[in-house]
Amino acid sequence: MSRNPRVTGDGLLNALERVGFRILRVKGSHYFLRHEDGRSTVVPVHSGETIGPGLLLKILRDCQLTADQLGKLLQTSGRLFNVFWASLSYLSCGFLGRLRMLAKMR
Repeated sequence: MSRNPRVTGDGLLNALERVGFRILRVKGSHYFLRHEDGRSTVVPVHSGETIGPGLLLKILRDCQLTADQLGKLLQTSGRLFNVFWASLSYLSCGFLGRLRMLAKMR
């Protein structure tokens, strides 16, 4: 049996959306998700807080996922996130470089 990954509410929402869960409604900081086949769960999203191991197991049981499947989803979304930030920093460096060139021309 594998160890449960440490995940925040935002990270778990992103992972669950990748496997077909959609946000049904939001009440406060609790996101209610439902899959097309009828599976549903509630994910609390509190800024900077990780989801506890008991609650994470309950959410995984509701979604009929294993900890290994969640770990793979989190790794995949993490890679996409890193590619996004790398491209964003490249674009911003180019923009700042152009601004410096314009400042030197004056």
